[in-house]
Amino acid sequence: MIESSTAQKAARRPFGVIVLCGLQIISLLIELADLARLIWQVKFIPGPRWNGDWQAQVALNTLFFIVGLSFLIGLWQMKKWAWIMLMVYLSASMGLDLISYFSGKETYIPMVISVIMVFYLNLREVRQAYEIRV
Repeated sequence: MIESSTAQKAARRPFGVIVLCGLQIISLLIELADLARLIWQVKFIPGPRWNGDWQAQVALNTLFFIVGLSFLIGLWQMKKWAWIMLMVYLSASMGLDLISYFSGKETYIPMVISVIMVFYLNLREVRQAYEIRV
């Protein structure tokens, strides 16, 4: 019986891919918690608290959550586009986290998760699994 290429990839999914998916799930949970906090503050805390448009912030956080979820699905299915797009996303995210850090915001957990994810994305076995030239 001949297995499909997806089933073959799943059978040889490296440990690093599983770690990446786990870290992406943690990132999504953080994004979801941030979204819930944002909505909670708007609904239940009276008084001025926004420098900008809160609806735009909610829309942006929702968009980031959906994009992150698509990365998770692509990573688990071992799609090459997911590896490439996640690397681009993490590069931009780490740059924005540094800007936030130097402006006084504490973004330690997302920064650490991003660094670990970049490390795992660049492991030889993970790059080979996603058919990225080594």
